[in-house]
Amino acid sequence: MSAPSLRIGTFSATVDAGPDARPDDAEQLRRQVARAQHRVGAELLDRVWAQVDVPEGHWLLRRLELQLDLDPGASDAVLGQRWAQAVAAGLSAALRAPSPDVVHYRHELAALTDVVASLAAGRLDRAWAWARLDLLPEPAAGAGRTDGSAIVRALAGRPDVALAALTGAALTVGVPALDRALGTAGWTQVARLVWVAAGGGALPAPAAQSLAGRSPAAQPLAVQSPAAEPAASAGSGPGRASEPVPDAGSAAVPRGGPAAGAEAAALRGELAAAFGRSRLRPSAPTLDAWAALAATEADPGLPGRPRPAARLAAARQALAGALAVPAPFRAPDHGRAPDARALHPSSRAVGPDAGEPPGGAWRPRRSAGPATGEPARPAASGPATGAATGPATGPATGPAPDDGRVTDWAGLPFLLATAAQAGVPDRLLDDPVLAGRPLSWCLLMIACTLTGTDPRDPGAQALAGLAPVRAKVVLDAPGPQAAEQLALLRVTRDWATVTAARLLAAGGDDQGDPVGSVVRVVRRPGRVLAEPGWIEIHLRLASVDLVIRRAGLDADPGWVGWLGAVVRFRYA
Repeated sequence: MSAPSLRIGTFSATVDAGPDARPDDAEQLRRQVARAQHRVGAELLDRVWAQVDVPEGHWLLRRLELQLDLDPGASDAVLGQRWAQAVAAGLSAALRAPSPDVVHYRHELAALTDVVASLAAGRLDRAWAWARLDLLPEPAAGAGRTDGSAIVRALAGRPDVALAALTGAALTVGVPALDRALGTAGWTQVARLVWVAAGGGALPAPAAQSLAGRSPAAQPLAVQSPAAEPAASAGSGPGRASEPVPDAGSAAVPRGGPAAGAEAAALRGELAAAFGRSRLRPSAPTLDAWAALAATEADPGLPGRPRPAARLAAARQALAGALAVPAPFRAPDHGRAPDARALHPSSRAVGPDAGEPPGGAWRPRRSAGPATGEPARPAASGPATGAATGPATGPATGPAPDDGRVTDWAGLPFLLATAAQAGVPDRLLDDPVLAGRPLSWCLLMIACTLTGTDPRDPGAQALAGLAPVRAKVVLDAPGPQAAEQLALLRVTRDWATVTAARLLAAGGDDQGDPVGSVVRVVRRPGRVLAEPGWIEIHLRLASVDLVIRRAGLDADPGWVGWLGAVVRFRYA
């Protein structure tokens, strides 16, 4: 995570020379204060801020007033230093005091999530903070516009994390609130920008043309919601895209070919579940947008796959059925990775016991030590951090995150630096053998194949762009068939080969074993902080490796569209 940042809109000073001061003395004092103010703003403020002990992230303070006694005989340097120290003390006190004038976001995604959720709920008390972060101009954010245009504009400004922010807002204020604000036009606009940001072209229109007369969405939908969600208004307006319906009968989940089945499985994501809990009956165009959003959230690689229109049609049909018939709960059966012995002949097999039929679910072995992914010790008590989803009553703007999950394979996301050279993700998306598998499942299996680790390992899941909730869905998939194992093994070998070549060119040792060289590099302890759309890998500062640094493997990948997440490395 980056160091704490502070945004200052205006830095001003007013000088009171006293009633007995001569005009010349007052003018000289004002000039001295102006010089000191410039020095504080240009040189000292960053140093002062670095000394303030607050959690990392973005801190926004609406106003800070300080009174400082001046010594006319002091030099500019002394005056500037005293001023800077007063600012440090004032900031430290203000950021810990409950106040609606203090807002803290852990990262950009948390801030954008708050913008979307607050606008949908009609809360504009933090509009000044959004303007400071350049998420929305304050006049537009503060003008009471919750008709959806401000939401679309905010998401369009950060299309990389737009889907994650929308999903977070749906889980915070509910789909009905978003639906009232966005309407059909807003949902469609958001779906288009999300689709393009994920690597797709123009968003296909799979609705009426592909499924007219066959989709349950064409009929009134009856939704049975297993969890309560903020209820939609009974009234309807011109901007409403959906209407609430009572619990009533049910419709059969639509069944098509293998593509439909694959998309139905892929729609078991958080956004699809939020749509199901909303008890809304979407119009046909809104259902199109929901299908595109839910399918992309569940499988960020979907927009880059062949035949996107057909896949979206299947996703739409699956979502329509899911809105009518809630999927029963299933305990996860963790998917089996291809046998690691194909890459590591001397290693223990990763897979079922002998005699288990190929492709069946298996119970993964539990690795000893930190590779199990158990949560680390909670962070020390202090101001809470996260998305500001409730009334701004102080610096606490959401639940405090934990320290992340520990892993012995924190270097696995280094492979993202060589993904394009290895043909990833294109080879996985274009391979017909893997057509029915989400990209995240393929990447998770590659991580396990390369290292022999458990698919529940946080490092392996980080390479696949998986936060814990979506990881549970991916782990529920059946193990790979023989043809899938072979396809994954080929990609794994090639990925390791190009990565080893990059390391060798950066001054690494030639071990004559590309796979072994890469395994030694990616096996390093660390912590993974993963949430939808945002993954941070925390490594020890002592583990910095100059070969890895010269090879560019630990440079921040940033936004990775086909993972649907921002990925960052942090050394401390």
